[in-house]
Amino acid sequence: MKRVVLATRLPLQRAQEILQYRLSGIATVLCSAEPESLSEVTAVIAEPDITLRAEQLQHIDGLRHIVIPSAGTDNVDLQAAHSLGIDVCEVRELVRRDASDHTLALILAVVRDVRTGQFAAAHGQWDVTLTHPRQVQGTRLGLVGFGTVAEAVARGAIALGMEVRAHNRRGLSVDAAARGVRLAPDLRSLLAWADVISVHVPLTPATKGLIGMRELSAMRPGSAIVNIARGAIIDSRALRQALDSGHLRTAALDVMDPEPPPADHPLLHHAQVLVTPHMAWYSPISVLATYERVGDELRNILTRGADERLHG
Repeated sequence: MKRVVLATRLPLQRAQEILQYRLSGIATVLCSAEPESLSEVTAVIAEPDITLRAEQLQHIDGLRHIVIPSAGTDNVDLQAAHSLGIDVCEVRELVRRDASDHTLALILAVVRDVRTGQFAAAHGQWDVTLTHPRQVQGTRLGLVGFGTVAEAVARGAIALGMEVRAHNRRGLSVDAAARGVRLAPDLRSLLAWADVISVHVPLTPATKGLIGMRELSAMRPGSAIVNIARGAIIDSRALRQALDSGHLRTAALDVMDPEPPPADHPLLHHAQVLVTPHMAWYSPISVLATYERVGDELRNILTRGADERLHG
C-alpha cells in the first residue's frame, strides 16, 4: 500500500482523519513534521509551515507528488522537485475566500486606524484624538498583483465605496475592468496614488524585497500598507524606518520575515503595526473542505498512475 505524509507542525488531526477516509484502501496516511526521515513515500502534503529543499527531497524514496493545500509554492524547491520527477501542485481555491476576507479586514483596520486606537487604550490613553481614521468611502486602494484573491478584495472594496487600482503584469480581467478597477501603468504610479497599498504577489527571486525604501518613499505621506502575501516581499527595516519617520501612518501584516518572527523583531510590537499570525488562509471550515478536495485528487492520482497530474 502506498504511503502519504501530511507534513505539518500544525494540529490538523481532523484533516488527517479526512485523508485516511478519502484514501481508504489505497494509501496509509501518516503525519510528520520531518518528512525527509521517512522512506517509500509516494506523496507529501506540505503545509506552508514545512520547507522542502533539495537535500530533503533527495532523501524521500519513491516521492512522486507534492500537494500544497494553500496559495504559494515558495516552501518547496521547485527546480529540485522537477529534476527529480516530482509533480508539485497547489489546491488553493477553497482558501481564497478566507484570504480575501482577511485582507479586507486588515484594510478596514488600517483605514480606521484600529492599531493606534488599540495601542493607546491598552496603555491607558482613552483619547480619540490620538487616532487618525479615514472614511472608508472614497479611500484609494492600490493592489500590487491581481490574482484571484486580489480580484475578490477589489470586489469587496468597491462595494464599500473605495476606488481601486492595480498593478499587474498580465493586465486585468474583463470583469474587473467592468466593475471599475483601473490598471496602473507602473508600480511607482500606483504607490504615489493610493491611500492603502495591499500586496498580493507571490514570493520569487524577482519579488523578494520588491517593496523597499525607494518604493515606501514613493507612497503618499500618511498612507498605509497591508501584506498577506509573503513577509520577504517588503523590506522590514525600510518599513520600520518609514513608520518611525511618520511617512507611513500604519501597516497591517499577516506575514513576516522570518516566520515565526523572533521576539525582538522590529515590527512585532510596533505601535503602528497590526500583526496577525499568517492566518489569512485559515478557517476550520475551509481547511476541512480543502482536505476533502486534496484527498479526492490524491485518490484519483494514486489509482490512475504516475502519468496523471493533480490540478489545483
